[in-house]
Amino acid sequence: MKTMRVNNQFLLLIGASLLTVIWAVNYTPSPEFPGVRHLTPVEAMALIETGRALILDVREKDAFDKEYLAGAISVPIGELDNRIDEFESYKAEDVVIYCNDGSTRGPRATDKMNKAGYANAKNIDGGIEGWRTAKLVTVKP
Repeated sequence: MKTMRVNNQFLLLIGASLLTVIWAVNYTPSPEFPGVRHLTPVEAMALIETGRALILDVREKDAFDKEYLAGAISVPIGELDNRIDEFESYKAEDVVIYCNDGSTRGPRATDKMNKAGYANAKNIDGGIEGWRTAKLVTVKP
């Protein structure tokens, strides 16, 4: 039984790695924000699992209400400028930002956070769609 569990975990790891590679080959970061750093969904999950990262969902509130990443705070992109100081204690910490597909709102929000002094803010490549593609868990209330 133990061998079967190890084999299943190994296959899951291989599968997630393969999906990440396929996705990364097909992903093109937003040219509007060339300085923005990106994380694959698996890299983002590893940061989130440390329990020290701030997770910001910059999609509209109705999208957040339907599905989000565990621990995420809803900050629609239109509200970010007014709310950015709420997260002051995270300026030196990892900030993981995502939108729907990782190509527009996520990079824009990450760029704003970086310019406001959040040096470790990073966008999830592919947003929540990339997260789902990587077969990672979301919260659906």
